Amino acid sequence: GSNMTDIKEWIKTLDPDMVSLVIPTYNRPLFLEQVMYSIISQINPPKYECIIVDDGSGEVQSRLNYEVYETYKNLGVDIKYIKLEENSGTVSIPRNIGISHISSLFISPTDDDCLLEPNKLDGLFGAITDIYDDDNIVVPLAFGNRRESVKENGVIKSIKVVNCRHQDPY
Repeated sequence: GSNMTDIKEWIKTLDPDMVSLVIPTYNRPLFLEQVMYSIISQINPPKYECIIVDDGSGEVQSRLNYEVYETYKNLGVDIKYIKLEENSGTVSIPRNIGISHISSLFISPTDDDCLLEPNKLDGLFGAITDIYDDDNIVVPLAFGNRRESVKENGVIKSIKVVNCRHQDPY
């Protein structure tokens, strides 16, 4: 149908030399600040954009999230900010909304409480572009390892690394 044709046409407009980081967040501006800092601290990153989707945060947290967005926009980061009016109750809705606004062919879903390892984007982009087939539009969805964090006494601390390659499904 025409919907599939529309999707195929949209995919053709996406930049194959770039990665989109889609970052849902809810009431956690300090976490958002930390993940953004870990993104701009990448070693040898490919071209990237960040899409922050505020999932209906409260007034104060939403204002702080927007300040994080403005700070990184002013630093020259290619960044978009989408504010949902009310909380969706699930991370998948804001993530999917963010994906609908991407400019790149490759997506790195990024949680607001995960700090990127310093070489994550370089490693992921190298891996996905090695197997990218321009003619058949084979697009892997790449996650990479996650360094999860928690907030203790106002300070964000890394608590564990989750190796995404070695997770056994049930």
